[in-house]
Amino acid sequence: ILALGSIDWPGESTANSVIEGLDDTDAPVRMAAIDVICRRPAQFESGQALLLRLIEDANEQVRAQISTALPRLGGATPEVIAALCERLANDTDLVQAQAAEALGEFGQAAASAGETLLHAAVTGEVSVRERAIKAIELIRPSEALANLDPAQVDPELIEALREIENQTQQDTGEPIAEVIPVVATGVVLSQTGHEIDAAITLEIVPGSDGDDNHDQSDENGKSVQPE
Repeated sequence: ILALGSIDWPGESTANSVIEGLDDTDAPVRMAAIDVICRRPAQFESGQALLLRLIEDANEQVRAQISTALPRLGGATPEVIAALCERLANDTDLVQAQAAEALGEFGQAAASAGETLLHAAVTGEVSVRERAIKAIELIRPSEALANLDPAQVDPELIEALREIENQTQQDTGEPIAEVIPVVATGVVLSQTGHEIDAAITLEIVPGSDGDDNHDQSDENGKSVQPE
């Protein structure tokens, strides 16, 4: 299949062979078919629709590849945004990170993903938080959501998103994933009760100096003061 994508495109039969590869039982074959579709989008007018069929594929690498590919094959349709939000909310760290990055590539057209991105920016693994925060910066969903009927959007959600958008414009000297604004964390916790990683919590507590001033425990679990 990869070879088919490298030669001059002879016609419909070649495209059909690639499409059939999407249903192959071997993940590497499916991934090769996805790669060809991304490199030859002009030959696959329904490229997004073809890949959306596999967005819940059993193979993690396939799901991650599709998440990355979707912005390259068309616009931010409601189906595409919903599918990426589902991957961002309920998948492995690898797929979540790729879904967050893909949403960011759609820009403001992905404003409806703001709440899902906010949750990922607070509760995700480091690489997921980084890409979710970057996506929020690129999309700036608070601007679009603020124009909706107030009855449709929680004002606290808009405030939390705006806080992240504004913070990413400031050079704090800290890794982007290590500084999560207080309002954003409060909103997510109130909605989900999700427990935040202790390392992140230290960064978001006002006045906290992080681990340097935090009691440590020895190997037996006893509290010890840092030197």
